[in-house]
Amino acid sequence: LINYVSHSVYSYISAIKTYPEAIAKLENIFVKPKNEIYMRHCLLSRQQRDGETIDQYMHALDVLSKDCEFTALASDTEYRNEYVRDAFIRGIKSTEIRQRLLEDATSKREDTFTKARTLELAFANNQSMQGNTPSYVNAIYTPFENDADQQ
Repeated sequence: LINYVSHSVYSYISAIKTYPEAIAKLENIFVKPKNEIYMRHCLLSRQQRDGETIDQYMHALDVLSKDCEFTALASDTEYRNEYVRDAFIRGIKSTEIRQRLLEDATSKREDTFTKARTLELAFANNQSMQGNTPSYVNAIYTPFENDADQQ
């Protein structure tokens, strides 16, 4: 261990004889406990960002929920999933998708996520079909000044 730490870090563990004691000492110094209340606030207040897909938004909520220290109630996994589902619905930018998700208050997290993904794709496809947002471009033709000469 001493070969992998800087001199300033070594000064904390120089007198310690065992590896587990050294690790415990370093963790005590450098690893700070997370504030559960603040982490839950971060989870609940996280909003879908501009340009962020439903998949990216759900992933961000999953990452935030890991630090929330959900304790075992009936089922800690179920409680965590409900909390993430609620934060997910609350933070979706699209009012249309949020409204459709709120129609089924008893849905599970995965069902809510699947429905949101389907709606996001359906709205994007609808926009594309209306001509508001092309989904792809086959080719771009730019006339050149000398095009008349080539004809």
